[in-house]
Amino acid sequence: MAWARCGHTSMYRHFNIELYSLKGNHFEKFIGSKTKTKIVVVRNPYDRLLSAINNTKTLKQTHEWTLRHSKPLLRKLNGLEFDYKIIDFYRLGDYIEVGEKTIVTNSKSPSGWIEKMHEYYTQEEMLNEYMAYKNIMSKRQKITIDAWKKIPVD
Repeated sequence: MAWARCGHTSMYRHFNIELYSLKGNHFEKFIGSKTKTKIVVVRNPYDRLLSAINNTKTLKQTHEWTLRHSKPLLRKLNGLEFDYKIIDFYRLGDYIEVGEKTIVTNSKSPSGWIEKMHEYYTQEEMLNEYMAYKNIMSKRQKITIDAWKKIPVD
């Protein structure tokens, strides 16, 4: 699973799925999936929010669009009891090609919180999300590139 601003466009392309054709609550689908190995792409939430903000400007979208593309989900993911593996967003290119329709923002928030983020989430919400991110990155197993390449694409 890859959320918005975490490689989801590239994942659609990699798995030959029509772009943006999967509808509904992706988090609930991830939890309920019967797949043998669950995998999620994980990105620093500060960078993800900044990417959504930058992408919103590029596409001339709305405030609500930014919220949908930066929804804090890592705290929920961090609390899951079942096993899942992760892909570090910053190494996603080692696993798949970045899709041609991807809008790359190269968004990095060097100090974490920056003032324009307050329009979307509180500093505390973002800090909690960041702590969940750090916990997931340190405690969850990263799927190896070899194991990833053995997953059927179709």
